[in-house]
Parts: sequence; C-alpha cells; structure tokens
Amino acid sequence: MADSNPGPSRGTARGRGDDEQHGGVPSGSVSKLKAQLRQTKRLLAREDLNPDVRTTSERRLALLEGELVKAEQSNVEKKMVQRYRGVKFFERQKLLRKIKQAKKALADKPDSSEAQSTLLDARVDLYYVLRYPKTDKYVALFPDGVYAPFVAPSALAADATPAETKRQTLRAAIRKRLDKGDLPAEVELGELGIEGEEDVGAGSAKRDRDDADEEQEREAAPVVVDERAAKKPKRAAPAPAPAAASSAPTPAVVEAAEEEAAPVEGEGEPKKKENRKQRKERKRAEEAAAAAAATTAGAEPQKKALASQDAAMKDASWKSKTKAEQLVEQDDFFA
Repeated sequence: MADSNPGPSRGTARGRGDDEQHGGVPSGSVSKLKAQLRQTKRLLAREDLNPDVRTTSERRLALLEGELVKAEQSNVEKKMVQRYRGVKFFERQKLLRKIKQAKKALADKPDSSEAQSTLLDARVDLYYVLRYPKTDKYVALFPDGVYAPFVAPSALAADATPAETKRQTLRAAIRKRLDKGDLPAEVELGELGIEGEEDVGAGSAKRDRDDADEEQEREAAPVVVDERAAKKPKRAAPAPAPAAASSAPTPAVVEAAEEEAAPVEGEGEPKKKENRKQRKERKRAEEAAAAAAATTAGAEPQKKALASQDAAMKDASWKSKTKAEQLVEQDDFFA
C-alpha cells in the first residue's frame, strides 16, 4: 500500500519555497519566470510523480505561462515608451496649442464651423497620442514636421502605406467613440496621461485652476506679524551732508589721491603662471642651491678642525724631541 503522504522527495523538496509548494507564482523578471517554467516542466516529466503534486504543478505551469506573457508585454511597453517619449511629448504640445487657438477663435466667433472642426480634429489627435497601443511602433501625426490631416479610411488611396492606413483607422475609431460619448470631449483638461510620463496637465484650463487655487490659499492664509519688529522704533534717516563751499579739491586731498594711485613696487606686473615642467625645474634648482650652501657651510668648520689638529700634532712632536735634536732641526731649517 502506497503511502498517502508523498514526502519531500516527490517534487516538493530541493530548496523550493513555500510559494511553490502551495502553487503560488512569485513575481519576477522574465529570466526568473523562464527558469521556474523549466523546473516545473522537468518535474512534470517524471513518471513517478504523485498525482496531487502533478495536479498542482500543472496549475502552476499554466500560471507561470500567463505571468511570462505579461512580463514580456510589460518589457515591450517600457521599451516603446522610452523610444517614443520625445515624439509623443512634442506632438502633444503642438496639439494642445491647436486646441487653445481653436477655443480662442470660438470665443470670438461661436458659429465658426472651421474653428469647431479644428477643435474636434485636435482633440481626436490628442486622444490618438494618449491611447495609442503601447506595444506597437508609433506612427507620428507630424511626419517630417508636417501635419497629416484626417482622411476617412474608405477614402484612402489604393497605394496608401500601412502606416497611413493605421493612422487614419485609429483616428476614425476615436471619432466614433467620441460621437457615442464613450470618451470625455475635453481631453485637454489634464485627466489623462501618457505611460511613463507625468499627467498631461496641459491646456489653459488646468493652469488657470492651479493659479486660482494658489491665490485662494494666499488670501486664506493668516498674516503673521512680528511683535518685536513692530515694537522696535524705526531709526531716523541720516541728515544729508551740507554742500561743500567749492567743488575744487584741496591740495591735501589731491596729494592723498596721488599716493593711493601710485603703483606699489612688485605689484605692477602680474605674476606669470608656471606650468608643471617649470615648477619642477624651479624646485630642482632650489634644492641644488640649498645642498650646495649646506656643503659649503659644513666644509669650513672641518678645515679649521684639521688645521688645529695638525698644529697640535706638530707641537707635540716638537716637545717630545731633546734639545740637541731641536737644535739640529733648526740648523737644517736655516741652512
């Protein structure tokens, strides 16, 4: 009779964590998920695997495959966001500027059909930038800096490029959703954002709201008065100096000004900046001069000591001789 408990040797040991034992799927990178998939497949390939462990491993395999698809899709989205962030930013700014201009034109002429059409096109294009599929290569609205106007997909030419077809198809789908009311009409109010960037926060509406909120906060804030500064008496302004009797300077003033303007010795010429090679040569010359001075200063005492020692030896040898030897040496010296 087989034991009902499979034990740790039936696929639940070898250092696996509690999340693997209970069928959980730990979140991680693509490489980690692939490694866990390989381990699960190896475990399922065993013939002596317990049925309960096999069932749990099969569920875990399905979960891991789903997590791997999500992780790969997330990596692709991040890559596309980083690649087209600049293009989307500049196109968004251009479209917000067009919306602002169209609103201003409608304020002057509310019945202007051209301004209404421009406003609708700009809002659709802004939704195009914001809701573009994150995993697809971005098709710009301003290719080569020139705006591509909206054309119905049915009116496109037969030789239209795939990029042009995709651009107009997405625009048409957004227009349908706007007509049905599935999307807010005023996209420029800053309620949406681009993945990986800050909130749109664009248009004059959000900016005006922020300015109004700041002004209300400043008005509502209590005014703090420094009591010490209020009690401190103000100093009187110094009285203006009396006008001089004559504008001509005195001789003493002229002499003092000349002394101040006279250049100081050694300060007239700016010191030249030395490079590294010149600094090294100057240091070597200074060290050689110092060594020569030290050698000369030490040689003179040595000469005096040798002279005194020689004199002392001669005196000692003279005294050690007899009187007859001294007389003979003197006769030889004077001969």
